[in-house]
Amino acid sequence: HKIEARMAEKKSTWEKVDLLEGEWLREESTLWRRSGDGNALEVATVAGSVWGDFGRSCPAMNTRLLPDERWGDALTAARLLLMANVRSHGEQAGLCWWASEENYVKLVVECMRDGRVALVLAVQQGGEPRVISKQYASSATDSYRLSLRLVGANRLCATAVLGESGAEMPIGETEVPECREQMSSGLALIAHGGAPVDDLE
Repeated sequence: HKIEARMAEKKSTWEKVDLLEGEWLREESTLWRRSGDGNALEVATVAGSVWGDFGRSCPAMNTRLLPDERWGDALTAARLLLMANVRSHGEQAGLCWWASEENYVKLVVECMRDGRVALVLAVQQGGEPRVISKQYASSATDSYRLSLRLVGANRLCATAVLGESGAEMPIGETEVPECREQMSSGLALIAHGGAPVDDLE
């Protein structure tokens, strides 16, 4: 399947982070493109993961790294506008605080085993993954606004808005992983877990 991702425009305490400025981790160039207006990325969700042992044996393709030296300093909040119709178990897309493949915090829209869609906040530290919070989507939508905000020096607060005019809902909070890559941490876009596809159509 395909997701479309845009970073929100700068507004009050939220900052715009350009998805088009960054680099790919394990790029598969046939499975991503710029949107028609050139201001968003369209990425195919294909088999793979960043989660624990499965992520090490079948790593996700097309993780978009958005390193920014301001993150945790001047840049303390980021919001992702996501169009995602996740339909296969484990298929997911979202925003990460990212230090490395072994150390990250992710806020994703994910299809659960029973077919329901959930907003999941999870952390992986030293390669050990843990779910912090899981909130099921209360209404059917393909549109999400996912937000990560740094509170203090090392705590992340995650919220989400469903649809075009929904209320902001708290998803959870967690400490950022302590790791040697801490100083080079940034943001990332992840989209993976779908059935194999040949193109973005």
